Amino acid sequence: MAGGSGTRFWPLSREAMPKQLLRIDGEETLIQQTIARVSPLIPLERIHVVTNKNHAEQIRFQVPEIGKDNFIIEPAARNTAAAIGLAAIYLNHYDTDAVMGVLPADHIVKNKEKFLQALECAFAAARQGYLVTIGIRPVRPETGYGYIHAGGALRFDEANIFQHPINEDENQIKGSRGQGFQGSSEEAIAASISAFSLHLTPRPLDPLNPDFQKVFSDEPS
Repeated sequence: MAGGSGTRFWPLSREAMPKQLLRIDGEETLIQQTIARVSPLIPLERIHVVTNKNHAEQIRFQVPEIGKDNFIIEPAARNTAAAIGLAAIYLNHYDTDAVMGVLPADHIVKNKEKFLQALECAFAAARQGYLVTIGIRPVRPETGYGYIHAGGALRFDEANIFQHPINEDENQIKGSRGQGFQGSSEEAIAASISAFSLHLTPRPLDPLNPDFQKVFSDEPS
């Protein structure tokens, strides 16, 4: 995912130059790092970039190894769920049995080997029918992110996503299926990295947004 409005990293980022297009950590831009990071696991011909028309040409210039047909251009910015749904519809027409991995193009990852191991595990779980999300252990309260509360270990870890923001006064994370405390070994921040089988789409969105579910179920004209 390489949309972004350039507001969260202001003043370094701007609407015309969001942070995924910037050199923040090293000589490569964040989107260049993202492509290089996952390419040992995912062939370049199977990497697709979801972005908008304002950033598409600059991204093509920065990552020429990604073919033009592998760009999915959003008609309008509607945040993460819509971007994932649009990509899922597009990819589902090519391979309904594929596993789709969702990764933001603006992350900095220091331990690339462990990151790839986590992705491999996520893809393996997704092939068995799990909807997988990768979390980051929090070091402080943060209301700008969703939280994950780990469930019991099966063949792979299960997770419950907490939909309510934390209460900073009490330093607690509260959710509809229980509660946990910031810094606990059972909590993680949702990293916006996920994996699921395309044949499950749009089931993950069914209970969250019926309108999204209807749009994603419709065949494109």
